[in-house]
Amino acid sequence: DALFFNNPGAQAADLNDSALSPSLGLVYKVSPEISLVGRYARGFRGPNYIEINSGFSNPGGGYRTIANPNLDPEKSHTFELGVKGAFPRGTFGVTGFYSIYDNFIFGAADGSTAGTEPAGCFPPFTPGCVQVFQSQNLDQVRIYGIEAQGEYRFSSEPHGFRVFGGLAWI
Repeated sequence: DALFFNNPGAQAADLNDSALSPSLGLVYKVSPEISLVGRYARGFRGPNYIEINSGFSNPGGGYRTIANPNLDPEKSHTFELGVKGAFPRGTFGVTGFYSIYDNFIFGAADGSTAGTEPAGCFPPFTPGCVQVFQSQNLDQVRIYGIEAQGEYRFSSEPHGFRVFGGLAWI
């Protein structure tokens, strides 16, 4: 409609893509309480409507976002290895993962900058200088980390007081 087409930088774009996203997991019981786990998963994320078709302008705030109709879908390969334990009074799990992304979508809302208006003004967010944000594809992104979780039950009964927690390093 008129509101859409009067928005500077907004372009109507069409995206049609699909992918198969298989996942394969393995579990090896070392003992009745301890298991080793492994998993491979392939992922797919297409750009959403806002990333390819929408723009927003806030000149008083010193920024605007513009659409990127040329975004490619994001594809990933994730590998996980871990150990899990289940005991009468508690459980634990430690998992490490490594993900490889092609065409990772770094969103405008995440701070992906496309420059300033007028071009080259500095510093951004000063009067008359507008920071422009636009979602972009990044090649060969790697994300890795370790996640740990645990629970301890003070009673061996199914009810009662328990404490649990988790920690992640990414």
